[in-house]
Amino acid sequence: MALDALRELGVRAHLDGDNAFTYGLLHAGQQALAERSRREFADGWARLRPERP
Repeated sequence: MALDALRELGVRAHLDGDNAFTYGLLHAGQQALAERSRREFADGWARLRPERP
């Protein structure tokens, strides 16, 4: 949700003639956090799943 909201706010700012750079930085930070969370989940899930022969 945060990524969608930040993108929308950035687009609106740009269309209004404002600088949307900060929205881009926030979007990139949220995207990095989401990717890290997905990796951590996948790693944790792999540790919980039993090995299959």
